[in-house]
Amino acid sequence: MAVYLVQHGKSLPKEKDPAKGLSETGRQETLKIADVALMYQVPVSIIAHSGKTRAEQTARIFKDILKVDVPWRSWMASVR
Repeated sequence: MAVYLVQHGKSLPKEKDPAKGLSETGRQETLKIADVALMYQVPVSIIAHSGKTRAEQTARIFKDILKVDVPWRSWMASVR
C-alpha cells in the first residue's frame, strides 16, 4: 500500500477570505499536480482532508481531475 500526501494549495489571506479558501494561484498549482497524478495513473482508494476550506477544495480538485469514485471526507470526522 502506498500513501500519497498532498499539501493544500496556496490560500487567500485571512483579510480577504476568513475561511482561507484557495487563491487562484493555489487552484492552478493544485490542478497541475492533480494532472501529474492522472498522467502517472496514481491509484486512489480514499481521499481525506483536514476539513479546512483550502484542504477540502484541494481534495475536491483531485477527486474531479482523477475522476475517482472513492470515499471523500474530512479525516477529522473519522477520528471523532
